[in-house]
Amino acid sequence: MKTLLKLIVFIVGALVLMLGMEVKHRMDMYDQVKQVELKNAHSKEVIEMYEQELTSMDPQALTDEGFIRSYTIDSDSLFINPMGGFSIHLIINDDPDIYLRVGLGRYDMERNLEIDSSYRSEKLEKLLKGVER
Repeated sequence: MKTLLKLIVFIVGALVLMLGMEVKHRMDMYDQVKQVELKNAHSKEVIEMYEQELTSMDPQALTDEGFIRSYTIDSDSLFINPMGGFSIHLIINDDPDIYLRVGLGRYDMERNLEIDSSYRSEKLEKLLKGVER
């Protein structure tokens, strides 16, 4: 009876250890993907896409005459899309309540990033109300 109990404890312990190793492996893989996507979020090509999106909302964006004078990329808001791509906040005019959440996806054969969605915060909507028709 004691040997059976020892065998069961050994098997359960081995299963718990294997499960823990798998969880650790998946967490490491997620961190690697997140670092790659953060690097992509700050790349020149993607920054150009952000600026095109901002100028489509406000033609005078990123100038002194525009409502959108500056933006920063909020790296802490990065969300990895399980289907490929990510979304991230662009904080407008250094006000965390004014942001644009931009979703980027990979849809072509070369897996290039392109903007597939954007969400404006309520304050950004109010700010741009006079700009758009």
